[in-house]
Amino acid sequence: CRSIGPSGGGGAIYVSGDTRTQVAIYGTGFTGNTEESGNGNDIFAEGGIVIIHKICPPPYSSNTPIQGEALDVVTINHPIQGNAYSLYCNTCPPGYS
Repeated sequence: CRSIGPSGGGGAIYVSGDTRTQVAIYGTGFTGNTEESGNGNDIFAEGGIVIIHKICPPPYSSNTPIQGEALDVVTINHPIQGNAYSLYCNTCPPGYS
């Protein structure tokens, strides 16, 4: 994704709000995102809470994601909770690879 405009960041995800605004991320890969200002090419959070869960929820065939590349993140009020990495979940059903 490519973000342009007055937001100042967030090539893939832009979060604003207060602590009642929560974004939960599971098994998500971030690749090739850019933001015009260079602030938070993947995630820009000027408010709210962003939680990156290191678990794959059902129906994924594994609970443990594969860790990918580090994310480009900018936060203003609250740090990212969890590890700021792309996390990939295996989507193959049991018995397949």
